[in-house]
Amino acid sequence: MRKPLTKPWSDGDIAELRQLYSRQLPLWRIAARLRRPQKSVRGKLQELRCAVARPELSDSDAAGTHEIVPEDRDTR
Repeated sequence: MRKPLTKPWSDGDIAELRQLYSRQLPLWRIAARLRRPQKSVRGKLQELRCAVARPELSDSDAAGTHEIVPEDRDTR
């Protein structure tokens, strides 16, 4: 059986993620504080639908194309 690449998210981890996100810290800083990969943090934010388009969450300022935007399922 394969070992997971990251540890499971605890309720405390999620609470801290929400708190750090509300302070508008960049994704790399949130990931560093939580000791998790940026992809893991980005994925959890998308899962929680906390995300709104915030350019400071992009991986690199040069690319600027990695904004987190929630999917709107009711677009008609």
